[in-house]
Amino acid sequence: MKNNMQRVIGNLVILTPVIVGLVFYKQLPNQIAIHFNVEEQANGFMNRNLAIVALPFLALIIYNLCFSFFKQITIPFLKEFMLWLVPISAVLIQGLILTVALGGHVQVRLTVIWLVALIFLVIGNYLPKIRNNSIIGIRTKWTLSNHDTWYKTHKFSGKLFVICGIVFAPVCFFTSSKISSIIFLTMLILLTITSTIYSYRIFKTVNKI
Repeated sequence: MKNNMQRVIGNLVILTPVIVGLVFYKQLPNQIAIHFNVEEQANGFMNRNLAIVALPFLALIIYNLCFSFFKQITIPFLKEFMLWLVPISAVLIQGLILTVALGGHVQVRLTVIWLVALIFLVIGNYLPKIRNNSIIGIRTKWTLSNHDTWYKTHKFSGKLFVICGIVFAPVCFFTSSKISSIIFLTMLILLTITSTIYSYRIFKTVNKI
């Protein structure tokens, strides 16, 4: 019952920007900017009618699929966070698009920086608490092979995510958009490589290979 209610509320939240778009329909330009480059300049446009509904309906599909994919998450807060991430992100992004289309000024870069840093921190805090599963987490053939490798890898990776979250925002405030993008991609690559190598080393240690 609780899941069904959350699902309904989440769907309504996602559709909220559609209502806003319809209310301000006549004030919106025929072509709406939906994509911006690293310098916050619009470089992708969409017809007004489609721009109002495209992202929200895509978010609806993703959100409802999440209920099936995240059933194995046993940590209540993490499950709530993952499920609410889609509605909140959809409203935030669509809200930014409509605000810019209506002539408002939004610091897209700063908004994205704070959002990314927050996601890093939350994921890092809850990675060590995720139980072994085949859907979410650091899923290498070594972490999935036994509990000890899974636990130690996620504890280690959780610390890395927290460090990245703490470092990312301050560093990006003092760098250009292009450098910020490079920093973000570099962090993701390093996190992936480091976590994979660490899981292999732990696997060897646990199994004394």
